[in-house]
Amino acid sequence: NSLKKPLFILLFVYLALCSITNNSHEIETVSINGDFSSGDIRNTIEDDFTEWITAISEQDTSLNEIPVYIIAHQGGGIRGMSWSARVLQQLDQNIPGFYEHIYAMTGASGGCNGMICYNTLKHYYPHEDPTKLDTILDDILNYDYLTPTLATYIFSESVQYLSPLPINCFD
Repeated sequence: NSLKKPLFILLFVYLALCSITNNSHEIETVSINGDFSSGDIRNTIEDDFTEWITAISEQDTSLNEIPVYIIAHQGGGIRGMSWSARVLQQLDQNIPGFYEHIYAMTGASGGCNGMICYNTLKHYYPHEDPTKLDTILDDILNYDYLTPTLATYIFSESVQYLSPLPINCFD
């Protein structure tokens, strides 16, 4: 029993040292001309912010000050998703150029889903008046996405589990 504690500590130290030196999640990219590259090719946050702020200032040279929005969304399931999407939509209606000045958004659970709803709305309707997007947002938030997913899981997956061979048409 006394031998297990030092071995566990050595194993923990070994794993900690490995985690410092091992990047097991390398990012692989493909350039426009088809060349593959791997490794950590991301910009630093300082370089990325400088590029972003330069692009914003080139788009609108009349700005003396450039507003920068960094948004954090709280979780909370469906309620968090609805609240998050509606608050972002309301801010977009009340603050001119709000969407264009968002530098970063992060979130968890439903709040992150609300962020995705808002971003999708702005992606597919980039030039639409924000006050006219409320009905589209309501349609997105009020649609029942869970029932078809559950029905697919319950019926096709349960048959797949009982079958000794895969049934490709259920995929």
